[in-house]
Amino acid sequence: ALSTFVDPDEISRCVAGLRTDGVYVFESRMPDARVERMRQHCLEVVAIPRGIERTPAPYPRSAPEAGRYDIDENDTMSSSDIQDFCSDPAFARIATEYLGQPVIQDQTALWWTTPQRRQDADLNAQTFHQDRDRLSFLKFFIYLTDVAVENGPHMYIRGTHRKTPRSLRSDGRKTDESVRTAGLWDRVAELIGAGGTMLAVDTAGLHKGKPPISGDRLVLQVEFATSLFGAGVDYPIFSASELAMERHAQMPEILQRWNRAIS
Repeated sequence: ALSTFVDPDEISRCVAGLRTDGVYVFESRMPDARVERMRQHCLEVVAIPRGIERTPAPYPRSAPEAGRYDIDENDTMSSSDIQDFCSDPAFARIATEYLGQPVIQDQTALWWTTPQRRQDADLNAQTFHQDRDRLSFLKFFIYLTDVAVENGPHMYIRGTHRKTPRSLRSDGRKTDESVRTAGLWDRVAELIGAGGTMLAVDTAGLHKGKPPISGDRLVLQVEFATSLFGAGVDYPIFSASELAMERHAQMPEILQRWNRAIS
């Protein structure tokens, strides 16, 4: 199966970068026209605000009220471009090589973040934390808006996927101050990039979304795990593109969550 987005030569560089740092920024970038289509899709489907109750509606980009708006997986997958990204065989191959065993695409997430309601930083994953969704997993992100320092870039503490100081090992959120006290601030990477920038991240390392100061940020994430043990599993229902059906036929184990959509 051929990758739409990743140059085959970059796969080994990505795996090596992940082993060393826990994070890798792809040299390949998604073309602007496709990013624009995906962003437009995300302005048309229902987006659910965190921390406040509102009638279901698309993301109110001109006047957001919440700090984060999540898009349901069925609505996420109703875009053929997103189906393409979430089933890209290069991501499955990178995850398989990095984790050392076969993988399953086990979840996707799609959300907007805004400068509103700064008090919801913990709720919105905007303080340093480590993911423990599954036993062993790897995430891929794409920025669908331009992300500068003020728009809430992804932040990652390089090397913490391999070793985390004892003071930061407990469950729960960590303050910037505790990271500085542990002597790790010089390892913090602030990952800015134009729309279409793609990242591979081992989120077992310490990371966060920086709270935006202005504008907004739209991110799509797909995760590959070595098993479905752990968090609950969703089976999205969507109308599959020809490419999605082809990929499902080529990678039935990896894309088993799509069985209900493609039957």
